[in-house]
Amino acid sequence: LFIATLVNLGFASTIVFRNPRSHINISYGLSVIATALWTLGLVLFRLSSPEYAIPLARFYYISAALIATYFIFFGMHFPNKDDVKHSWWLYVFLHVPAMIISYLVFTTKFISGLSIESWGKNIILGRAYIFYVVFWVAYMGTAFFLMLSRYKTAQPMEKLQLKFVLLGTFIAATGGSLFNLFLPLFGNYQYIWAGPYTTLIMVVFIGYAIVKHRILNIRIITTEVFSATLLAIFLIQFFRSDTLQEFALQGAILIASAFFFWLLIRAINREVESREKIAALATELSFANEELKKLDAAKSEFISIAGHQLRTPLTVIKGYTSMVLEGSFGKIPESIKEALNRVLISSGALAKLVSDLLDLSRIESGKIRYEFKEIDMEAIVRGVMQELEETARAKGIMLELRNENIKDAKLVGDFDKLHEVIINLMDNAIKYSSKGSVTISLKKRLAGDASHIVVSVSDQGMGIKPEDIPKMFVKFGRTEEAKKVRPDGMGLGLYLVKRIIEDHKGRVSVESPGPGQGSTFFIELPTSRN
Repeated sequence: LFIATLVNLGFASTIVFRNPRSHINISYGLSVIATALWTLGLVLFRLSSPEYAIPLARFYYISAALIATYFIFFGMHFPNKDDVKHSWWLYVFLHVPAMIISYLVFTTKFISGLSIESWGKNIILGRAYIFYVVFWVAYMGTAFFLMLSRYKTAQPMEKLQLKFVLLGTFIAATGGSLFNLFLPLFGNYQYIWAGPYTTLIMVVFIGYAIVKHRILNIRIITTEVFSATLLAIFLIQFFRSDTLQEFALQGAILIASAFFFWLLIRAINREVESREKIAALATELSFANEELKKLDAAKSEFISIAGHQLRTPLTVIKGYTSMVLEGSFGKIPESIKEALNRVLISSGALAKLVSDLLDLSRIESGKIRYEFKEIDMEAIVRGVMQELEETARAKGIMLELRNENIKDAKLVGDFDKLHEVIINLMDNAIKYSSKGSVTISLKKRLAGDASHIVVSVSDQGMGIKPEDIPKMFVKFGRTEEAKKVRPDGMGLGLYLVKRIIEDHKGRVSVESPGPGQGSTFFIELPTSRN
């Protein structure tokens, strides 16, 4: 029994000093300390002479009342309610039964006498003992109910903690209740020595959880146990000193060791706290990332729905505006033509934006569909040059195609998607240039047994700063200079180019000597899908 007392005291100190500001650690630690005092009281009761039996019985009954009191505090917080603050009056109110019991044990209503039997000392209990039984069962039952009610909603690690703590404490509570609560109620005081041994089962269960599942940090516990053992040895050596010189030497060793172990434990505590904070942050970041993914999916769905709803009226606006300009509804004045031209250009730009948003939504939701077939890349480039010829001429920019000895520019790809890629690159080159020319080059590159077609679009426009190059193919990524030239842009075109080319097993890149010196965008595509 004395060993059980020491084990409980060691276990309690480990829990409390692990985090002395935690409601869970404090309440459970105090409950285990009360268990150690209860066990100590029973040890002394069995060893004492009859005149000390009743005072010691009062001591262990008060200690047992404190076990239940602090265990219900533990049940209010464990495993995930450590930050919940209850009113101070609730804590005071829950101490009231223990205070009443502390008074009753000094009356004959609780302990009415003592008898000496053949097996040992027997405490004769009075009617007030029934209040003690009801209090113990109510408090312990409520604490277990509170913890069990949280099991279903607990996180995996919290469930593991609940499993071991509940099982260990339930066995200890059941053993203590049987031998030290109910049997004495029916006049059997012979087996009160058995209850404290069940508390060792609790320590074993939670100790196993600490070592096997790291409910508490094993490094801290090992260090604390090792430190305490060595300090106990140094303390014994200190008191066994025979001379003043030896006494001073052992005292110095004891003080130095205590200071060193304190520094060691504090350093390990800080390291563990840092790791726990990092782990908590990682969990929070993981949760935030999942939420962001959900929001991103919702955003893509919204863009898709909004895009489809906008596309139809925009098509109608463009169609009727074009028909009016062509004279399908009769001749119109020049002043109205100019206004309608602006409407047509703006609706075209808006239709392009809607198309980009829909493509973005399809790509990110994995719903984009490709029709891979043999196509001629040079034909696509020439077609785009014809489409943008008028736009380039209006800005005084010349379009030039350079075929670097490619007799066959055929590859396997999606015609419409690659047409969109080329038109994006060439349209950007024209938009961000105020003079000079835009050169489109086609060449073939061999890489082992595979061949690739490289298309480059070079301009003499505004150029790109070296630090801005990584932003070029990022979703909604735009440089400050680009925002000044074209504030209406969204930064989606190049992102879509990158995604489409990557889906074709190709790659994109950009080079620029610097601001004001133009830039060159490259796309490289395999000629075969194999």
